[in-house]
Amino acid sequence: MMNIITPEQASDIRRVVIVLSPPAGNLEKMQGTVEIALRLKAEMHVLFIEDINLLRLAALPRAGEMSYGLGEIRPLDRERMERVLKAQANAVREKLSALAARHKVPWSFQVRRGHVSREVLASVVGEDLLILDRVRESLVSSTREEGVLWRILRQTTSTVLLQRDAGHAPRALTVYFDGTPAAWRALRLATSCFQEGSLPMTIVLPPMEEAEERRARAHIEEYLGAQGIPCRIHRLRESTCGCLARMLAEQGCGLFIGGRPGLMEYGESLLRDLEGLGCGCLLVN
Repeated sequence: MMNIITPEQASDIRRVVIVLSPPAGNLEKMQGTVEIALRLKAEMHVLFIEDINLLRLAALPRAGEMSYGLGEIRPLDRERMERVLKAQANAVREKLSALAARHKVPWSFQVRRGHVSREVLASVVGEDLLILDRVRESLVSSTREEGVLWRILRQTTSTVLLQRDAGHAPRALTVYFDGTPAAWRALRLATSCFQEGSLPMTIVLPPMEEAEERRARAHIEEYLGAQGIPCRIHRLRESTCGCLARMLAEQGCGLFIGGRPGLMEYGESLLRDLEGLGCGCLLVN
């Protein structure tokens, strides 16, 4: 996993918060969270959310769960579901305790019950780095996975990292640069992610006039050149999500970094495209 951030460049981040929402919670991602918290000298906090809709589903008459291994349906009730969630929470707490002790990272753990998006928004503040994987609400809700993520992104004031499994092949670090203050902060964060010997950093510019593009290229090349970071700069032909997604696919994007205002303009469909590409995304305030 890439190193996302450094203390000098994000000294205002006090907690690294990872959200686990069963059954989608991925315990393996906590190792990466420990490494980020260690670099930031920040507290690591795991938020384990018991989806209230999942419990309501279990309480319905004739509710059951299918065992794919055995091909049978077993009765399901609320009490049994609560025991399952409690066991999962205890397993997460034990793993977190062991990892934090090994790396000497201050940590905390919290179980909250309710709607996933509401509980996330109630638990993070602007000084947090919020790490989300595949958070979703249960099938009782008509909300799609992207709807949950989008609602969180629209309302939170935190910097957000959307983690995706990009595989083991070398992939490009890509920065969306529209010249705004948030884009410059994103570019500075990207320089801390870059590792010697990596593929050149890819810079994606939105559609702009030629004179404006020349100025942007000059500023970027001067900034990255002073740090010895090679780059490739591309300009989008049009400001559409499809055009941006094609560019990311062509460049083999592994981690996509950009300012929140610029990226949010592409709308909710950007999340689906990033999911399809297996591309992580860091949205910087």
